[in-house]
Amino acid sequence: MGSDIKFSKKNFTGFLSSDIPLRHSDSNQIDVVKLDQLANSIPKLLLTNKIRYVVDNLDKNFFSQDLTSFAEAEIKLFNVQFSFLAHA
Repeated sequence: MGSDIKFSKKNFTGFLSSDIPLRHSDSNQIDVVKLDQLANSIPKLLLTNKIRYVVDNLDKNFFSQDLTSFAEAEIKLFNVQFSFLAHA
């Protein structure tokens, strides 16, 4: 499963980029808003031991958007959010 998305490698001086990463997406798409809310509620869900329940009950087609319509910074944000969810 490959991807045609190309990421820019400019503004990198080492491990970290000189660009400030996004903290929230400005998109109004339902799945993007839901992902943002879910990612922001990870600490609370971990404390209440509900993270597994919430993730297991996500819709089967959750976040099945075409990523080519998003900016590179948003895709990187989604990657971080999904990574945090997976590790939680």
